This record gives sequence, C-alpha cells and structure tokens, in this order.
Amino acid sequence: MPLGPDAPTITAASAQARWQQACLAGTAVANSVRMKTAATKPALHLDQAAIATLADQLPSLHKELGELFALHETDFAESKAEGLALANNVSQALNDCVLSSDIDAPFWPCSLVGLGADPFAALGIERDAIVKLSGWENPKLNVREVTAVQALANLPEHLFEQQQDYVSEQDAATFTNAGEMLKAHGALQNLQLAFVADSAKLVFTVVAVDSALVGVVSLAVET
Repeated sequence: MPLGPDAPTITAASAQARWQQACLAGTAVANSVRMKTAATKPALHLDQAAIATLADQLPSLHKELGELFALHETDFAESKAEGLALANNVSQALNDCVLSSDIDAPFWPCSLVGLGADPFAALGIERDAIVKLSGWENPKLNVREVTAVQALANLPEHLFEQQQDYVSEQDAATFTNAGEMLKAHGALQNLQLAFVADSAKLVFTVVAVDSALVGVVSLAVET
C-alpha cells in the first residue's frame, strides 16, 4: 500500500530506533515470563550439608532439582519457625540412622512450600509419568500413604510384609518415634521423586505445618 503525502519520512535512524524499541519490548516480555516462572515454582528449603552433597556428588540431580524447585539454603537449627524447628528435631532424632540403598544417606531436614493439594500440578509432572532407573520403571513422582517405617526405610510395596527382614528392630523403633513426632502435627506424607541421570530418588517424609510440608528428605541411589 503506497504511503500518502502526509506520511512521515522513514529514515535509517528512525527505523533503527523502532527496531530498538521492539527489541526492548520483547526483552521485557521475556523477562516477565521468566520472573513469573521463577515466582510460581515451589520452594525447597534444605540445609547447607544437603545442598553441598547433592551439588558435589550428584550434579545432574542437583541441576534438575533446581529446575523443579526454587532451592533455598536454610539454617534449620537456628530457625524459630515451628515447621523448620520440627524438621530439625526430626532430623536430629534420626541422626544415627541412614537410608540404605547403593549408598548410605542421612536424613536432612527439609521444607517444601507451594506444592498445595496437587504436587503433580505444582511440579508440572504428569500423574502417569514413568522413568527408568537402572532399567527398572519407576514413577517420576510417587505419593504414598504408608507408615513411618515404610516411608523412612523407603520400602517398596511388595516388601511391606517382609519389613522385619529389611529394617532392624532398633531402626524401626527410631523411625516410629520420628513418625510420631511428625504425626503430632497431622497426616504423614511420603513423596518419592525420581531422577534418571543419577539413577536416584529423593525420598521425602513430611507433614503439613501452616503452608509448608516439613520433615526430612533422604537419598536412594539404585544403580
């Protein structure tokens, strides 16, 4: 369509200025999308030891974890918040226990914020999502209703009836005690989050306190 006699003259300088304005507008939109994505991520609070262990020993898992959650290093021992103090106390109660798989991992205090009533939706994970760990199919995210012993020992369902063969009496008593500490605040929740790159799972045993899920998390490696 031809320009009319009153149309402004388009010079090289004005064309460049318009192009720069368009670029700035596009950048602003992209930044707002990134900011919204970061703002809507669930938050995962871990202590310094947990974050350092994951970053140093399982960098692929650590990287993916940062894509799913906004990670925060938190000093649970110094916190006055009820939920964080509970997580620290439960972790301390489990200080002499480990989660045994291909490695022995401690129980770190944790707090999950923003998962809401549907952790699958909050994390953007399909409910039927399956991944393979060392050739075996596992749910990407598994949310289980289990006992404290079954959760903290990370027992698969087919071993529930043989629990005594896999968990010592002493560990079972300690796990039960830790579970009672959590259940004093509500129903126990067990979440298993699988990571293909390191053939590993993060195993959360938590309870809802205020707007967060607090408790402990450990690591199972299945190579």
